[in-house]
Order: sequence, then structure tokens, then C-alpha cells
Amino acid sequence: MAIVTEYLRNLIAKQVDDNGLVVWYDPDNAYADVVAALNLPDTTFLRYTDSFLRLRWEIDQKHFLNGEEAPRLLVYVPLAQDQTHHALIELQAAGVIMQPGQQPPARNTGLAVVARNALKDKCRRCILGHPSYGSKSSLHF
Repeated sequence: MAIVTEYLRNLIAKQVDDNGLVVWYDPDNAYADVVAALNLPDTTFLRYTDSFLRLRWEIDQKHFLNGEEAPRLLVYVPLAQDQTHHALIELQAAGVIMQPGQQPPARNTGLAVVARNALKDKCRRCILGHPSYGSKSSLHF
């Protein structure tokens, strides 16, 4: 698995683990290929294709929002949040949003941010595992 893809997968998995319900907006459709191969254990994945009514119907049919606990549900929307006209407001309120520029940084899926953090994490692990780079305290990232 590519470094950036693996980092993104782990980022999304952590949000699902911590919050249950994640609405992921991808306005640039930058992750369309990643989404096709994304496989998170014990997590239902739904994708907006052409109709918010259809997506909401799928969610309602599976009774995801009927329980006390948040479901393990990832909803991928290849649009900007402001293009949805609040069609998923209940999902957003029950869970968390991931999208470019989102705060906190662990929910920011801007491609440049994800790539930089993935490579920084990979470099840090490589350097810390290499004996010629000295102690951990001498490194600054």
C-alpha cells in the first residue's frame, strides 16, 4: 500500500474507531481511487452517487440512526459540504466531518496536508529506526 494511502486509511479508521459515524467530503474527488479500495473492518461504507434522497433512504432502511450509540458508518461525498444544502445535517450532528481544511487537523483531508503528514510520519519512523541518527531527543519535527 502506498505511504499516503496507508496514512489516509489509518486516519479515517481512527475517526471511525473514535466517533463511529464519519461524513467525508471530498470536493476535488482526490480520493476516488482510494475509496474504491477502502476496507475498514466492521464498518459500513456508503457513497453519495447522484441523489441525497437515495443515500438518506439507504441510511434509514438500515436504521443507522435509531440506536443510542453511533454506528460504525463512513459516508463518502465527492462534493464540497456547501454543495449539499445541509442534506446530511443529521449525520454530521451525530458524528464527525472529514474534509479539506477541517479542524482539528486529524480530520483535515486536504491532499497536501495528508501527503505531508504521511511523509513526515514515514521519515520520522525511518530516522528513529536508524542507529546513525542519534537519540530521539536530538530530532526536531
